[in-house]
Amino acid sequence: MKLKLIKVKRNSISYSWEKVDGATKYVIYANKCNKKYKCRKIAEVTGTKFMLDKIDGKKLKKGTYYKLFIVAADDDNNVLATSRIVHAATKGGKYTNYKSIKISKVKNSKGKNILKGGKITLMKGKKATIKTSTKLAEKKLKLNIHRKITFESDDTSVAIVSENTGSIKAVGKGKCRIYAFTQNGIYKTITVNVK
Repeated sequence: MKLKLIKVKRNSISYSWEKVDGATKYVIYANKCNKKYKCRKIAEVTGTKFMLDKIDGKKLKKGTYYKLFIVAADDDNNVLATSRIVHAATKGGKYTNYKSIKISKVKNSKGKNILKGGKITLMKGKKATIKTSTKLAEKKLKLNIHRKITFESDDTSVAIVSENTGSIKAVGKGKCRIYAFTQNGIYKTITVNVK
């Protein structure tokens, strides 16, 4: 479930996500970014977009980081998917968000870049490591890192990837996609072909 930031204002943050098969509702949890603040239930929606503008009846503050995640559920309240926690700052302060992420290289065990046109090919059992680069929405402002770049494979029977280091291991023949996510949910993918 890929939750991402779509728009930031001084007193609101808008998000979107992909529809989850079988989900009839999406439960939104949010709070200020800080270990002492736990995410609390904010709303339930049926669509795939949400604008966070209040927590506990209080408007969002400018230049402040907020965290949010979503749980997709069916009519019987069975959880079908849970998003990652997304961290984003409102406008009007000294903080900014990521604007973009790029997978710049994928190096094999010999240190050679094997990324070509957004794809890599690995033999079963071989390893490679993803290198990323990012751009900020506003260069003059500061980015507080609440979560480092994280990685995820959409088919772990083909290739697994370390969530924190981007280290890929080819485990079975086939194709899969590997995602690199920023803390505000922006992502890029590469296709991994395992032979």
